[in-house]
Amino acid sequence: MPRGTITSWDTSRGRGAVQLEDGTELPFDASIVTTGALTPGLEAEVVTAIGVSGQLKARLVLVDEFAVEERPFEDGFDDLQLLGLLSGWSLHDARAAVADGAVMSRESAAALLLTYYGEGSVNVRAASDRVLVLDEHLGDAPKIPLDALASLAAEALRPKLLGSVTGTGQSLGAVLNAFNAVLQHAGVGQHFFLVDLDSDRYVMVVARNDAFARAAHSSVLRIVS
Repeated sequence: MPRGTITSWDTSRGRGAVQLEDGTELPFDASIVTTGALTPGLEAEVVTAIGVSGQLKARLVLVDEFAVEERPFEDGFDDLQLLGLLSGWSLHDARAAVADGAVMSRESAAALLLTYYGEGSVNVRAASDRVLVLDEHLGDAPKIPLDALASLAAEALRPKLLGSVTGTGQSLGAVLNAFNAVLQHAGVGQHFFLVDLDSDRYVMVVARNDAFARAAHSSVLRIVS
């Protein structure tokens, strides 16, 4: 996900601009930012997309100041369930699945999500929550479970999703970009987000709307694209 710096923000109008690391400046408004308390100079992660005019635009502006490193376990578990994750577990189930049930960190959240959803396939739990956990080493398109990824979106779009990457040999990030272009063109309001669970190994793909990314940014999860 590109990073950028807030270069301007007009509170009364709810509009501002963010400059990406490559120098590109993108306008944005209050509807796509994680907070209204902005000042120039704040850094952020920016989810981008190609607009109907063919120009790059900001879809979400996730301000670093409001990211969370850890929180009490019960609060962190509540956050994950509000995101529609771990929907079949109680707090007791979650505590039993991790060694340290006092604090919810990104590492403990990763352990919970991997235990709950398993790896590499869309089982009943994963299908219900529209989640797929992958080994990050699945970087080459021939190894990526494309059918499983496509199944997270609407069934009617599955042929178009799969057709958008056939034979391209793309990385996981490129596959998700192709899928997202199909979803955007279809106007379904859904997006594939890539979540960094464990920087050494695991990532999670979630098919949700932009509200998911805004809420996730205030949890211990880290959206990377």
